[in-house]
Amino acid sequence: MTGEVSHPPPAKRQKKPSTTGSGASSLGDDLLHEIFLRLPSLATLVRAAHTCRSWRRAVASCRAFRRRFRATHPAPHLGLYSFQASAAPPAAFPSFAPTRFAGKDQAAAVRGGDFFLTSLEERSDGAHGWEIHDCHGGYVLLCNGDQKTMCVINPLAPRSRRFFQFSYKDMIDGHRGIPVLHKACLLLASEEDEDPFSFRVVRIANDESRLRAKVFSSDTQEWSLYPWVHLREEGPPAGSGPGSTSWLLRTNMQANGFMYWIYTTQRRMVTLDTATMSFSVDELPICRGDSTFSIGETSNGESCILYAFNDFRVRVLPREINTDGVQKWLLGKSEQLETELHRVLGKQAMKYCYGLQVVAVRDGFAYLATLNKLHCAGAKSWILSLSLETMKLQDTLFERTSQSCFYPYVMSWPSTLLGNYGFFALEYGNT
Repeated sequence: MTGEVSHPPPAKRQKKPSTTGSGASSLGDDLLHEIFLRLPSLATLVRAAHTCRSWRRAVASCRAFRRRFRATHPAPHLGLYSFQASAAPPAAFPSFAPTRFAGKDQAAAVRGGDFFLTSLEERSDGAHGWEIHDCHGGYVLLCNGDQKTMCVINPLAPRSRRFFQFSYKDMIDGHRGIPVLHKACLLLASEEDEDPFSFRVVRIANDESRLRAKVFSSDTQEWSLYPWVHLREEGPPAGSGPGSTSWLLRTNMQANGFMYWIYTTQRRMVTLDTATMSFSVDELPICRGDSTFSIGETSNGESCILYAFNDFRVRVLPREINTDGVQKWLLGKSEQLETELHRVLGKQAMKYCYGLQVVAVRDGFAYLATLNKLHCAGAKSWILSLSLETMKLQDTLFERTSQSCFYPYVMSWPSTLLGNYGFFALEYGNT
């Protein structure tokens, strides 16, 4: 009608934004931490923490929580790498066997990762094959078949792989006799370091009586070459000439920033302090022909040696300060594992097995290989994990099919849950 004024419909009342959260994301950090501490493993925590942004922040921004979680949850063992360099032709890539009887979260971590290292096939230059040199803290160190390129990769985060060049010519310059180049060692930074994602690669060479080291730093992207150091204090192995360069076994072991190489006589070992890059020679605490051993760390981070003897007995030697105030390898606990072998392997365990060989020591666990009797053709050999805390064998078995080098893969704390650095540090600050 003329003269009528039309009015717009009344505006809908807008709801005021809620000042309090709701649902899972509203849980406070302290409560979340107590809940997360009750999860069974790191793999389960990773899946839970990535449920929502606030949960991830609660884990990533609190260093104290990470310390508490690590203290009560051993790092999950996800599998075992092996490499048979003596094969003809040599293997193109290391083999990987996932842990048997793992929980569903650990199995999911393996399925979501690149443990068969297929991402390395994207690299078109250089030789096709990659040889594994070391495996520590969730990272794998590999060397290309052309011996010119090296790579550090985390199979759980394959995009983080780092390639760098290597040349051995300057390492053997001035050598006496035939030089021997040893496999490289991977030395990772700790979370307490300025950059917890940095690393160093240490490689040594020896000649008739000397050693020298070459070190790559991820911070500078450069190699540093150290001078030859005279170390050899005993004669060459039996049956070798006076100019022999085979006085060191081609093994590389490490614990708490120290690296170790064993004399072929197995009476002494070379120790490298990576903080000062100084070599020394130490007596081995036990020298017996019926034993094997490896050096690593306990669950609380202390250095230790684990010996295994042909009578199925094992002994732990922690690195501690003795009554004279000097750090020594001291005799620790000993355990007879024959009963444990029967429990894990069944009634046929002792029919074929005549001893144990120490493969590696990592994060509070020792990895032992069963040795077969020579006359038992086709008898199976197994690799077992032993808890150094309980001295009990775990129900994680790997069938050993060849005389390969073995490298246990232990899950590391993921970079997405280290909030004191990078994106999280800028947004949330440190706690």
